[in-house]
Amino acid sequence: MKGEIIVRGGQNRLTRGLALALGSALAVTATSAQAQMPELTWSGLLEIEAGWAEDYDGGSESDLNLATVELGLEARFNELLSARILLLYEDDGEESEVEVDEAVISLGLPALPGAYLEVGRRYVPFGRFETALVSDPLALELAETRETAALLGWEGEQFYGAAWLFSGDTRDNLSSVGLNLGVAFDVGPVEMDLGVAYTSTLGDSDALQEVETVVEGKRVGGYNAHITAVHGPFTLAAEYVVAEKRFDAGQLEFNGKGARPSVWGVELAYELDGLQRPVTLAAAAQGSSEAFIEDALELPRYRYLAGVSIALMDQLSLSFEYSHDRDYRERDGGTGDSANAFLVQLAAEF
Repeated sequence: MKGEIIVRGGQNRLTRGLALALGSALAVTATSAQAQMPELTWSGLLEIEAGWAEDYDGGSESDLNLATVELGLEARFNELLSARILLLYEDDGEESEVEVDEAVISLGLPALPGAYLEVGRRYVPFGRFETALVSDPLALELAETRETAALLGWEGEQFYGAAWLFSGDTRDNLSSVGLNLGVAFDVGPVEMDLGVAYTSTLGDSDALQEVETVVEGKRVGGYNAHITAVHGPFTLAAEYVVAEKRFDAGQLEFNGKGARPSVWGVELAYELDGLQRPVTLAAAAQGSSEAFIEDALELPRYRYLAGVSIALMDQLSLSFEYSHDRDYRERDGGTGDSANAFLVQLAAEF
């Protein structure tokens, strides 16, 4: 089966060699680490938002809510071993609750310079999802994936990558895999970061896990590509996510056939210099294709955003954002109309 590795005893020398190498690396790590009391680091985030929104039908509403609360703890035992826990509350109406967002053990592998092993609940690195705005990018809304996974990563001076393995909702076995590769380099005064990623099961993303027919149907992978360019106060970021192939029509239907959802986004941010407090201006254009499935995946056809963020203090920021959405056409199941929203966020971070 595509995306699965089957190992039969004595038949896969490469797999046996990799297992021996990893075992040796773990053995060196165990002897290198010295037991001691951990160094504890607390972190937190509190976001309060006020907003006004007009939907596709012309109706409007306004609200003031506690949008996000995060509380994290990292325990660093030595230069090789650490563990982190992150508790998260997000306003989601009646379903709002505090949950364990991340819980990860991280182990450096000195026998493999630059390599590390992480095991636990985490967001797998399929996608970059960077933004200087308040709202999450559409790429995150489609593809963000949190699972209990085992990840082997590597970071060099220029190149980096990771491979991961988990058992998601689309299968009852440990056969969901992913891989990302990236490179960071300079082109004159411009700092570049290019990366690509693959997941064998896009249906295990947080958004698509909510669709029962996707979870129970055939497995469909996904591709991601992203680029970030930084030149002085300017940051340009672009990202693209697309399903590997079409879902079956019974799983995820768009316009009478199986959907192949995709999203893209381009964002430009500029940090103003010479002011008393740091100010960041940002604007973005985003879009989706075959990503409107009623009561399942309801992304806009196009989204345009503009925002400004002011650092009132070192740990306190005030952000303003305006967004304009354009719905899918009526023949594609949408309304063909537009929607607008204005958001103010006060965020404290430590």
